[in-house]
Amino acid sequence: MNQLPFWISAAATCGIFVAAAVQLQLIRSQIRLNADENRQRATVAACERFDTDPVIHQITKRIWTASAGGKHYDPDHIDTHDLIALLNYFDALAIGVEQGFYDEAVVKAHMSIIIAHAVSTFILTEPSGRFVKAEGYEALVRLHDKWRADREPTAA
Repeated sequence: MNQLPFWISAAATCGIFVAAAVQLQLIRSQIRLNADENRQRATVAACERFDTDPVIHQITKRIWTASAGGKHYDPDHIDTHDLIALLNYFDALAIGVEQGFYDEAVVKAHMSIIIAHAVSTFILTEPSGRFVKAEGYEALVRLHDKWRADREPTAA
């Protein structure tokens, strides 16, 4: 009995299997690439809200005015609701970074100076709780501390 057709069929099946495996790897790579691109787009959109959202714009404008152009931050002059809304926005970014929804490098490039100023001025200022308490902003404080540690030179 001639086994040649069997072996040809077996070889063709193996070839098809290898081609399918390669295609699945390429599809997985493309899906990962698309997911990364979508995450970066979502991150940029979230960061751009700081500059484009009319509510955030009004809040930052009122805080700026109440602080004499950023020169004197007094809890008696800054509306607590404005401050909480602004810090909640920053905290949402920090939570998104922690959960992998937002790209940390993109958030850091766009917002690190602004977040550092807000956290050090309104959350970590002494006496503790002068503006707002750190409770509820743990993700934001962790992100702030991480970025601060990245900026500080290490002891040699």
